[in-house]
Amino acid sequence: ALSELDAHGKIIAADASETAPALHFADETCTVPRCDDAHFIPALVEVCAMYHVDAIVPTIDTELPVLAAHRDALQSTGSALWLSSCDTIEISGDKRQTNRWLFNNGFPVVSQFTPIEALGQVSALPFPLIAKPPRGSASVGVKRIHNQTELEACLNHDLVIETVAPGIEYTVHVWAGAKGRALCAVPCR
Repeated sequence: ALSELDAHGKIIAADASETAPALHFADETCTVPRCDDAHFIPALVEVCAMYHVDAIVPTIDTELPVLAAHRDALQSTGSALWLSSCDTIEISGDKRQTNRWLFNNGFPVVSQFTPIEALGQVSALPFPLIAKPPRGSASVGVKRIHNQTELEACLNHDLVIETVAPGIEYTVHVWAGAKGRALCAVPCR
């Protein structure tokens, strides 16, 4: 992107794994602890200071709450953290809160239930249904529920049960500016 914009600078990639694919596209690379390690933020602060990083662009959803919680420490190096607020990350990281926020703000949403709520109205529900972890990512743990027996198997698990949305599913990655205005949207199918 820098070369396409005829901009000057370097891309510094930091990852816990020395084999991460993104490292092959960077000018400089650094190995840092995993984001759930207490040494992650200090290591990232050190990288930012050492390379005079202008902007931190997170790319993995598990890092988002950690980075947002340490925004001041990261920005104390002079680096801008291109990341939403803690509140926004909390809402978007939880499928129940996301559904509620979208509904309360006038967006169309699928019907959502706990497993016990779904069983209480099983005769009125349109199978198949979708079961998913409330804080899942990359479709891990998502499954189709085809009947009452499969729905009953969800009872002892913390899952969100949803009706299936009609149409084609797209994922849209949006980059918004500091004032909340969308600067770029990349839809994927």
